[in-house]
Amino acid sequence: MMKPTLEDAAIGVPNHQIPPNATQILSEATPEQERWVLARLTTSTDKEAARVVGVHRSTVGKWVNKANLDLAVKLLLADAVQGAKTIIEGAVARAAQELVDLLNVRDPRVRLAAAENILDRAGVVKTTRQELTGKDGESLVVRYVNDWRTPEPEPKEK
Repeated sequence: MMKPTLEDAAIGVPNHQIPPNATQILSEATPEQERWVLARLTTSTDKEAARVVGVHRSTVGKWVNKANLDLAVKLLLADAVQGAKTIIEGAVARAAQELVDLLNVRDPRVRLAAAENILDRAGVVKTTRQELTGKDGESLVVRYVNDWRTPEPEPKEK
């Protein structure tokens, strides 16, 4: 089976205007329409996707941008990797907000875990401790060189 092209996906779009990519189409869609497009990727019909999202199938048919939404579905299906990335990118802001919202729950363990996750993703590095030992696990001997705490010996006179 041949991979659909952008021209194939544009069939049914007025004047064959091809938006640059599915991400642009989804950025102009309502949250309900975005969920419908994502549901449409895993269902066989528009009606089934509407049921999954919780809207009536006639509502989907009345959407002014329905042709663009259908194009987004076709583009996402044509490139499965890009489709997966688009789905994930669309969920990033919501996922981040969920983490932030967890900072306000009653359970301090949940708040701590959320804070750690946020700091980790922001690139704040945890302090790590490392135990040092000498040869064969013996105690480590530390010798100070030019230690300011120990006075230097007086120079010997000749």
